Amino acid sequence: MKNIIRTLIMIALIVFFLWLFVKSLDIEKAKYYMFHTKLRFLFFIFVVYPFIYFFRSLRWKQIIGGKGESMKLIDVFSANVLGFAINYTIPARVGELARAVILGKKTGVSSSFIFSTVIIERILDLGAMVFFAGFFYVFRGFAFKDLNPTKGSMEFLSKGSVIAFVSFISLMLLIFLIYLFKKRVFVFWENMCNKLLPSKFRGGAIHAGERFIEGLIALFENKRKILIIINSLVIWFLISTGYWIALIDFGLKVNFIAIIPYIVALLIGASIPTPGMVGGFEALSQMALTGFYLMDKNIAAAATILMHFSLIVVTLFLALPFLIREGAWVLNIKGYKKYEEKVK
Repeated sequence: MKNIIRTLIMIALIVFFLWLFVKSLDIEKAKYYMFHTKLRFLFFIFVVYPFIYFFRSLRWKQIIGGKGESMKLIDVFSANVLGFAINYTIPARVGELARAVILGKKTGVSSSFIFSTVIIERILDLGAMVFFAGFFYVFRGFAFKDLNPTKGSMEFLSKGSVIAFVSFISLMLLIFLIYLFKKRVFVFWENMCNKLLPSKFRGGAIHAGERFIEGLIALFENKRKILIIINSLVIWFLISTGYWIALIDFGLKVNFIAIIPYIVALLIGASIPTPGMVGGFEALSQMALTGFYLMDKNIAAAATILMHFSLIVVTLFLALPFLIREGAWVLNIKGYKKYEEKVK
């Protein structure tokens, strides 16, 4: 019953956001713009995105720290691209769990620990975008000097930048407090498991929780903190550059700083747990392009479809040889719990 409800909610989300995307759209015009524009960004995406996944994998290995020293970078890269490919084809962000289980099975490191480093990765992604959003906030007048967005749009961007900064700092402060008082946190977790869980589940839950907490605070104990942060900024600079080139190809003449709000909008759309980000990516991309940059709705639709399609294709293309290498078990989503127990 739960699965049916989840499926219905997923379908409803996709239908709603796709309706927002296509309503009042001239399909013929959008199709024309899709096939009659420069496509330099496709070259950029297919050439540079493998390097983005490489930097992501290198950063992930660095975050894992001492337990990652013996890991081969190719194994980390494999788990990374397979996880992203699963995210693009299966709902509910299952690829994040898949990354942890695939790498855990390959290396013998606790999947609970690895999964917590995946969360750290996402927090670092948020941190990089908060950094860029703060940069945009300072130079917002220069960034939008030739665009003349509505006053409401500028107020939204300004407030959004502040909220994102406060949220990120609060989250990092919480994790830092867990790091400072980790022994007490371990004791608290053990006591909660003993009180709330049946005896046959306690040992596994305590073990998984402790490994998860260890991974969550790993960044503060990591000697490569600065390198990890720089790596995060490089990753998002490359991602932002790809979208910047794409929008220039579709006639949007803006400086690099002005593209930052669009990337933030895409992150919001991508956070909606639909398969392949379908619906959320399209709706938020189009809203940002028409609202912030006053782009024609049909051109915005053409740009969005091509960018989303190329992102999925390059990821699946990279993942295919690793799917063959690892075997079809990585697509067995229901089997992840079984593999988690094996890794333990």
